[in-house]
Amino acid sequence: MKRVFWVLISIAVLTSCNPETNEPTDPIDPISPPFVSCGDGFEFDSYVYATVQIGGQCWFAENLRSAYYANGDTIPTLLPNDEWYDAPENNLGATTVYGDGNSQVNEGSTDEAANLFYYGRLYNWPAVVDARGLCPSGWHVPTDEEFMTLEMELGMSQEEANSTGWRGSDQGTQMKASLDDFPSWDGTNTSGFKAIGAGYRGNGGFFASQDVYTYFWTSTAALTTPANETNALSRDLNVGDGRVVRGNMPHGMGLSVRCIQDE
Repeated sequence: MKRVFWVLISIAVLTSCNPETNEPTDPIDPISPPFVSCGDGFEFDSYVYATVQIGGQCWFAENLRSAYYANGDTIPTLLPNDEWYDAPENNLGATTVYGDGNSQVNEGSTDEAANLFYYGRLYNWPAVVDARGLCPSGWHVPTDEEFMTLEMELGMSQEEANSTGWRGSDQGTQMKASLDDFPSWDGTNTSGFKAIGAGYRGNGGFFASQDVYTYFWTSTAALTTPANETNALSRDLNVGDGRVVRGNMPHGMGLSVRCIQDE
């Protein structure tokens, strides 16, 4: 049954992007089918996302992989290194797939189609805060506070949640996919969040840390000025460590995105 399920997903992925170039094919219909309840699949851009209830929140249990904003506009993709670097200064939202184009890949696979299938897409921060909406209607990119709510639901104290750097004890382990999941990682996935080691695209254009780190954008600017003009808050999970990092990331980094349902 699991094999049939993943075959159906792969068909859905390939209908929305050219497998040779990762370029979007046909514009999406911005109207998604009705969503019944958390735990059901949610269709967006010809792909059905798994969802999970964690406390009072409903999350995507997979990384976002859409190449379109919620209104159907295409998100710029396949940017060479110089254009990727300049995108935040030009307030240009952009997306990429790990290993696309001729950019350097420091760790992991250069198979773009497989990386899209397993890990989803990476986005810069201007795409995260674009008024057209990166997540589908009824969903949004989580704020820093919403990530803190998730972490405290998994047992992190308020004091730890409010701190920066490495925080908590085993909350990251609970969030990470287990060895029995597909794709797998080194967690227990007791939360159902199913984080995987998607790596990142550096603000200079290179790719790094696949299967070692995963980073998630929040929609919240960095805590201090002037850093908050060019940085935003993110979450970081690391192989071999059960904690969760809360820190700043430059707007030009390509990070994963999880959508959370509107209240």
